[in-house]
Amino acid sequence: MEITILIALFTILGLFAVQRYVAYRVASAKFRDVVLRELSDFYPVFTRWNGVKLGSELKGKFPTLQAAVSDFAASVPWYNKRAFGKAWMAYCNATGRDCDMNTYLHYFDAYDPFTSNQTEATANAKNLFHNNVKDLLSYAHKG
Repeated sequence: MEITILIALFTILGLFAVQRYVAYRVASAKFRDVVLRELSDFYPVFTRWNGVKLGSELKGKFPTLQAAVSDFAASVPWYNKRAFGKAWMAYCNATGRDCDMNTYLHYFDAYDPFTSNQTEATANAKNLFHNNVKDLLSYAHKG
């Protein structure tokens, strides 16, 4: 009798774990697809880059990306939720303050206060963008 109850309990827990894993994989694929489609001109390879126009382009993509982030956040394991939120904030916010969401100043070529060389500033902005998108996607299972 007790063995039967334990077997039933472990079976139910196993099925729940499998269901959560499958839901996470489906949500991951959907999230990666949206992010990669929306940012296809800039990630993983820059096909074009204009630091001045970039802000307005990314602002136009923000509602779609925000919806994808919100949908995916529900599937992110509890131990990664805070880090995922920080990765999203780093992607779309130069200052870390909620009032500056969707600003993208940190990707503007002229925003880099540590260099006076425009080529280096552009390279730094591209690197920062690439690393932020890569970090955001790291929470979604590949495949």
